[in-house]
Amino acid sequence: MPSREHHGDILQLRPDLWRVPVLKGSVPAGAHNLERWLVHAQASQEKLARTPGIDERLPPEDRLSQANVLQQLEHIVSYALVAERIGREEVQLHGAWFDVERADLHVWSNAERRFAPMDEDMISRALSRRAAASS
Repeated sequence: MPSREHHGDILQLRPDLWRVPVLKGSVPAGAHNLERWLVHAQASQEKLARTPGIDERLPPEDRLSQANVLQQLEHIVSYALVAERIGREEVQLHGAWFDVERADLHVWSNAERRFAPMDEDMISRALSRRAAASS
């Protein structure tokens, strides 16, 4: 969510302004709306702290973003209807994270306990599993 900064007659959008408070745990004075909004990031920060499969070499904001994907998967499974359908193997959930800078899609692999790049090999394996499951 981009924030705005005024510099004279120029309005600058700063899509990165949220990172500092989230990653450092501090909010600029008087930013009460930002403070209330950032409460929602706490669960992802906790998820990041307890998920070893997130690549330590990534920048902190990317690591937090990946943790958020996993947190959202946990959240949707908390709905009884979703959990029941997963239990009956009627539904499968997949977590994906897009690296905008590199234009790479990464998918959470439960088997490997990490985000893996969605490359041709992964697509081939997924299609093979799907074909085997439907036969």
